[in-house]
Parts: sequence; C-alpha cells; structure tokens
Amino acid sequence: MAFDFSFEALKDGFFDTKAVMDAAMKEYRKTAGRFGAFTRTRMKSSLRYKPGKSRPGEPPHVHRSRSKYTRPKKATDGTTVRRQVSPLKELIFFAFDKETESVVIGPVKFGGADAKVPGLLEKGGSGTFKASRTGERKRGSWSARPFVKPAGDAEAASGKFLKG
Repeated sequence: MAFDFSFEALKDGFFDTKAVMDAAMKEYRKTAGRFGAFTRTRMKSSLRYKPGKSRPGEPPHVHRSRSKYTRPKKATDGTTVRRQVSPLKELIFFAFDKETESVVIGPVKFGGADAKVPGLLEKGGSGTFKASRTGERKRGSWSARPFVKPAGDAEAASGKFLKG
C-alpha cells in the first residue's frame, strides 16, 4: 500500500477552508438573528403601559397613541377591533447588517426629521419638543431611562446563544 505525500494530496485531506467559513458564517447569522429577536422581545416587554413617568434609571412607561398607531385585537366575542398602541413599543425592529456582519436592534426614527426621542430616553439629555396640545416648541431635559442596553446585556448574559 503506497501513500502519496505530495503537497496536493495532503492539502486535499484538510478541511475546505471556504466551506468551513461559509458554514460558520451561516451559523453566526442564524445566532445573531435569534439574538436580535430575543432582545427585541425583551425590549418590548420592558416597556409597560402605565400612566405618568417612570423613575429615572428604569425603562420608560409607554402610553397609547391618540393618532394612527393601532393594532388589531381579537375581542372576547370573536370580533376584531383596532386598539391604539404606543409608537415606541410598536416601532422596535431588528435586522442583520451584512456589511458590518452585526445585528442592529432598536426603535426606528419616528415623529419627524429631527426626532431624537429614543436616544434621549436611553441616555438622557436636553432637547426641544412640540407641546401636544398647544403645538408650541419647548425646551426640556430628560433623565436617562434605558431600555435598549439592559435588554441586550440580559440576553447576552443568558447564555442561550453560545454553543460548545
């Protein structure tokens, strides 16, 4: 029995690097997608419908919108009714960014071109807002009420996404 120890013969015996990297990237995308979905769910569940403001350092309370944000809800008699919902809670999405090979999770921009509401809620700071009843522009400052980072940290610490 003869063995071929040429470079080509030995190279064929190793794992195909492209196939291994493709399989690893496929698994990474799947895991990142699951991480995005779980984190999005945790973010949405941390936003509670309650009157008034939350305490600084806790996730913000959300309020039902008086405008166009509605969602169908099945009533007890089997009919479907539209219920007003919070735009902040309903506009949280996630996506896998192929360019940076990372998952992006968070609320989309809403309200206007200069709306910085999600960032102000997460980190706090000062800014201007339009008073809902009078429509006049006012200046104010927000205390940090983080809900994005704690949700991501909790999902990462849960260990559901690491194998081996």
